[in-house]
Amino acid sequence: NLGSCPSLTGNIAVFQCLVTRRNSCWSITSKELIKRRIIEAEDWLQRECSRYGHRVCFKNFNYEDLIIDSIPTGPDSPYAISFLPNVVKSIGYSESDYNNTLMNQASNFQCEKLLFLLIINGKGRNFAIPYSKALHDYKSHKYYIEPCILFKDYWSLDSEIYSSSIAHETLHVCGAWDLYADKLTGQTADVQE
Repeated sequence: NLGSCPSLTGNIAVFQCLVTRRNSCWSITSKELIKRRIIEAEDWLQRECSRYGHRVCFKNFNYEDLIIDSIPTGPDSPYAISFLPNVVKSIGYSESDYNNTLMNQASNFQCEKLLFLLIINGKGRNFAIPYSKALHDYKSHKYYIEPCILFKDYWSLDSEIYSSSIAHETLHVCGAWDLYADKLTGQTADVQE
């Protein structure tokens, strides 16, 4: 029950950031496709929540063509943890206080939760960085805001991002496990169930 989006309920402010490297740019067609996929993912998540008697409402804030030089390619990349702070700085927030500033901004729009969808114009392996006790223990409190880091194209496939991938990574930020992760992560039978 930590982080900026600990559950998939209530009003969630979603900062949608389309990121690119210098000397590369998003095409209008790709931007439109990504926005459609985000809407499909959010619609599906809302329908699934309602099946369980929960309400979730996404309030989206868009930032396009953010230029970041140090871009990760997956969860094990050297830039994976520092990527969100770099994006937050590029949209004009001070690194020293962006947690409080962003949460206050979300609150101004009647949102009690906040997450970042960072979509990179390139190939890579999608991942999420939910807040964890490990980050707190390593004094990484500045990483309280939680991101989903997604790529326009899949690393090993010749296809663009699926809406299901956006929903999948959003669920991770909100506390969901991979259903296939029991042997890989030591997931207990109780948690798996």
